[in-house]
Amino acid sequence: MSTRERQPRSDALAHRSRLLEAALHVFTEQGVTVALDVVAERAGVSRTTLYRNFADRTALIGALLWHIVDRLDEKSRRLQASEGDGALFEFLRLWAREAVLTVPVTDYWRSLPQDNPLVQDLRERLLGVLEPLLSRAVQAGLCRADLQPTDLLLIVGMFSAARRGQTPQERLALSDRAWLLITEGLRPATQEAR
Repeated sequence: MSTRERQPRSDALAHRSRLLEAALHVFTEQGVTVALDVVAERAGVSRTTLYRNFADRTALIGALLWHIVDRLDEKSRRLQASEGDGALFEFLRLWAREAVLTVPVTDYWRSLPQDNPLVQDLRERLLGVLEPLLSRAVQAGLCRADLQPTDLLLIVGMFSAARRGQTPQERLALSDRAWLLITEGLRPATQEAR
């Protein structure tokens, strides 16, 4: 088989990307149980194209979770370049906001058992995204030296209380407040506090 035959065509990649973006918006607006035809319609593709890319709802949501983590990874890299040592704090703020704006997808993720292979793989990938951010912040003295990447996963879970806001604006305001309170706890103790 030639290299060309093994690589997806550019239009197939474009369809897949559009389907994932559409799924993110549709699931966020209407929940993960919405008819998949709505996702195909929002993406501007046929139902056949949807099922050619994703065998069923579980496959689509699994791919969407990977898509979200890929986006977080890209954003973490951009933040490291623009924010330097403080990128961790801006990344946590961004992640907290994304979590409260994509509630149905986040709820689906939380509903999966911890021993689910998808959860384990995504968790490892997230830890890989977080580790360089945390390492850089610790080395710069911007956060506590005892923090571990797994602590950051726990912290992001704490942002979920912000999802209780009635509107997206309210949820974002609660997310920002939670981020402010939590990130203060990440910073090293001051001389006066010791």
